[in-house]
Amino acid sequence: MLRNVFLLALLMGLLLPFDTTANAGIKKKRIKTTAGSRFTGSNSLSLAYTCWEVGALIGESHYYGDLSKGLIQFPNMHLNYGAYLRFQKRRNWAYKLMVNKGSLSGDDKYNLPKLIKRNLNFTSELYEGALMAEYMYPEFTACKQYNWAPYVTFGVAVFHFQPMNKFGDLRSLSTEGQGTSQFPDRKPYSLTQISIPLGIGIKFIPVKQIIIGLEVDIRKTFTDYID
Repeated sequence: MLRNVFLLALLMGLLLPFDTTANAGIKKKRIKTTAGSRFTGSNSLSLAYTCWEVGALIGESHYYGDLSKGLIQFPNMHLNYGAYLRFQKRRNWAYKLMVNKGSLSGDDKYNLPKLIKRNLNFTSELYEGALMAEYMYPEFTACKQYNWAPYVTFGVAVFHFQPMNKFGDLRSLSTEGQGTSQFPDRKPYSLTQISIPLGIGIKFIPVKQIIIGLEVDIRKTFTDYID
């Protein structure tokens, strides 16, 4: 079973002072009439818009896999914090580079009754860098006070983990049989992996130059070795 990582974060950003906004050219449209054709005036006006934002985030991270009974378990929630740089080029699209530091854990004592006697557990530090896109609807104008918008977000992330328990480093202990003569086809796994972040959020500008947001993400991983 591939493991998933969930992040819930409160984001607070500061708009950098070199935002730019420029009007695009006026387009003319030909309209056909019974008398022939003629040109009307402007029918659209687009805005080229650039905005940079730097901020910090704080929230929680948790794991969902074989050692968790459900999607949300309070004993498995841990502090997560980080920083981000967001670039917005269009009213509905933004791009975000972020780094996170969190923790993951799982324990059979909080698992399904039939699995409690198995008595497995782990903890792991989590370090992540992610590049994500955001689509906002309705459009979001960062220079406009009291503006707000919900958004969906997706991207790609690289994360580093190291599962441990009271006996030590699980990778070195070959708990999955990797690197042993009994399972020669199982090679030692990498502690740095790729994931696909997917999430939803909402952002709001309460004061000029300040953005506050709340975001919930799932990281779809491609490894079976987080726990």
